[in-house]
Amino acid sequence: DPKKISALVARGSMSQEHDAYQAAEQDFLAATALEPNNVHAWSGLGIAWMYLEHACQEGECKPPTYDSYDEGSIAALRKVMALVPDNMVTLSNLVMAENRCCDWSRREKHIGQ
Repeated sequence: DPKKISALVARGSMSQEHDAYQAAEQDFLAATALEPNNVHAWSGLGIAWMYLEHACQEGECKPPTYDSYDEGSIAALRKVMALVPDNMVTLSNLVMAENRCCDWSRREKHIGQ
C-alpha cells in the first residue's frame, strides 16, 4: 500500500527531526520491508542508524543482522547509492559513516609520514 509506506517514511522523518531515532528506525524498517527499493526509507534508516551508534553504549545495542549501527548505516546508504548513484547528500553521509569505521592505525603509512 503506497499510502502506508508514505506515512511510515513521513513519520520516520518527523521522528528524526525530534531526535527520536529508535522510533524512526522502526518506521523506516517497516517501510523497507513493504517496499525494498524505497530510497527515502533506506536513506532515513541509514541516517537513523548513524545517530543511534552514538546514542548506545558500545556493544549495548545494534540493528538486526549487523554488528553495529555504523555497519548497518553503511549498508543502508550503499543501498541508496545503488538505487540513485548521483545522490550527493547520501554519498556525503556514506563517506562520514565509513570514516567512522575506518581502521586509522595505518594512516601515517598511507600518507607517507
